[in-house]
Amino acid sequence: MTVLISFKKDDEVWLASDKRVTIGDFITYQPEEQKKFIVLENSKAIIAPAGLVFVADLLNEFIDSTRMANFSFENKQKVSNFFIAFKEFINEYRYISEETLDNSSLFLLATPKKIFYVDGSFGITEVRDFIACGSGMDIAVGALEYCFNYDKEQSPEEIIKRVMEIVFKRNNTCGDGYDIVNVTKYFANNNRKGKR
Repeated sequence: MTVLISFKKDDEVWLASDKRVTIGDFITYQPEEQKKFIVLENSKAIIAPAGLVFVADLLNEFIDSTRMANFSFENKQKVSNFFIAFKEFINEYRYISEETLDNSSLFLLATPKKIFYVDGSFGITEVRDFIACGSGMDIAVGALEYCFNYDKEQSPEEIIKRVMEIVFKRNNTCGDGYDIVNVTKYFANNNRKGKR
């Protein structure tokens, strides 16, 4: 698994993921340039997967095959439509049992203004303030709760650093540094065309 965190602070959406990849009891390493984030430039959304690596690979394959350059993620229903189409893609082209998906795949989808949590059965929850998911979730949620309710003066970068340090110390399936993106500023600053 992994640990993903996302939150809103000062009208901006932040997303972070550790860099460790585990397969069963084995720790593997990602190339430095590879990130866990799947960026949908024209849709102004970033998806961060947790769980089985091949499900994230299938999500990339699905996005490429459907050429969904301008898919909308403005509300829960539209996010649900995207993941329903992804599930149909999996069922049509690859056999993965419902149980495997339910127990082994989670996603955070962040737009410049919203955060959505997508569970393994593709249930969608819109997040009001902050969320964590993956194997380091319980520790991360506790740390986020503290940062948001008792140590409110920290910058978003400081919050992420503190949360990740705590998770890495307490959960050996998470680690190897982290990637961070201010989703709101990313899309405000990147007006590239022709990318997914």
